[in-house]
Amino acid sequence: MLAADFNAFARHFRLPCLVATPERARLLQHPDELRTIFDRLGAHYRSFGDVTLERTVNEALFDGPDLLRFSFETAALVHGETRDGPHAGHSTAVRDGDTWHITDNHALVARDSVQNTVFRRGGAADDPTPPEGSPEVLAIFQNNLDTVTQAFLTGEFDMLLRAVTLPLFKQGSRGPELLTTQDELRRDFDRYVSAIRMQDVTDLVRGVTSAHALGAARIHGTCRTHVLAGTQLLFPSYVSAITLEQGADRAWRMTSIMHPLETPTLDRVVWGGA
Repeated sequence: MLAADFNAFARHFRLPCLVATPERARLLQHPDELRTIFDRLGAHYRSFGDVTLERTVNEALFDGPDLLRFSFETAALVHGETRDGPHAGHSTAVRDGDTWHITDNHALVARDSVQNTVFRRGGAADDPTPPEGSPEVLAIFQNNLDTVTQAFLTGEFDMLLRAVTLPLFKQGSRGPELLTTQDELRRDFDRYVSAIRMQDVTDLVRGVTSAHALGAARIHGTCRTHVLAGTQLLFPSYVSAITLEQGADRAWRMTSIMHPLETPTLDRVVWGGA
């Protein structure tokens, strides 16, 4: 990217490829779409002058022999001083023979970041009406949201287990988290149930705003969450980005979720953004 060598960049990706932030997501299906993002992000970083991009992997694990998931941080430095970032992110790479290709890239960035601008689909609204996506895909996505929501409201951990799969990537105000075991998931679940009770939350209203199939067994979408105490909205609603995958049993389960950086969320309000 810094050398403006698109061919060297593109050989690490496989289309279709999903790029996403907590604010918006975009499915790249043609090389010219990847080229547009490459050009605009590269120009952004090169505008700093003598810039270095530092990208550090935090977690990486195999999900089967041909799928690699990893979380990382990216920072743009000029003479050792940070000019952009650090931004957390996570990606999925698949094995094609002896080569690994990225099939999705999620970045936890601020609302006014260049990534949010680049990923926008031709100026489309954040919350289109009706929601973007086919009725079948939207229904699958909404059903998963409803199951996860009910699990938190009722404190039924077994219900959550039916709706998510491990490893589960989470990003938000608490920073990036990778939950790999049921014990880790249980501790995270208990924190959120405690937060709901501490804030006297009576309802979580989560509505799908977009959902798109990525191949035959993956869906990426966005939803808007309203946190209510009776009829009172505890804080402004916010958009989250979620990925679902279909298992061998044909069930759809959540594999990643990103919450916005700046907007107060239930997690951020209770835990102070730690």
